Amino acid sequence: LDTMTTIPAGTFLMGAPEGFGWSAERPQHKVWLDEYKIDKYEVTNSQFVKFLNEYFTTKKIKVLDGVVVNAYDTTQKYCLTKKAVPFAQIDFDGSKFFVENGREFFPVVYVTYYGALAYAHSLGKDLPTEAEWEKAASWNGKKKFLFGVSADSITGAQANFEDSGDPFDMNALPGTTPVGFYPAASPYGLKDV
Repeated sequence: LDTMTTIPAGTFLMGAPEGFGWSAERPQHKVWLDEYKIDKYEVTNSQFVKFLNEYFTTKKIKVLDGVVVNAYDTTQKYCLTKKAVPFAQIDFDGSKFFVENGREFFPVVYVTYYGALAYAHSLGKDLPTEAEWEKAASWNGKKKFLFGVSADSITGAQANFEDSGDPFDMNALPGTTPVGFYPAASPYGLKDV
């Protein structure tokens, strides 16, 4: 299963047009990016737990009051477990990490920059820059879309947002759905953006 997609080199419009988004996103401007690869799907709880268990076994991380930290620099927090925040979907029993039952294929939550970066590096990857993410999520080579669904409008049948009507609404915080649950995709095939 190919989980990455290639984004071609070229210029795209970064930022929000007048009348949309936050002021920090304006003015909309052209940005050149070289070709790069990006994951099509969010990282699942199962994938992140596998990483955590590998790092715990090799003593690269430790857990302090439910907070997963870098074993060599405890100021670098990686993620929070259920002990630290009740809505986390990953827990730790003192010897291994595990996913809350039924949440294996939901996107991992309560992960910090350091945790995301360590996870990406463990796979020989890197985190996308803001520009790389925005191009992959909203650009089709000629036009920028307001939503990551190859359209300028969105419905609850296409993507997850508050009261979108999916069977997971109000089930438990955080209000996520399984990775790839919705049919919509960005112009480059990214899901759930």
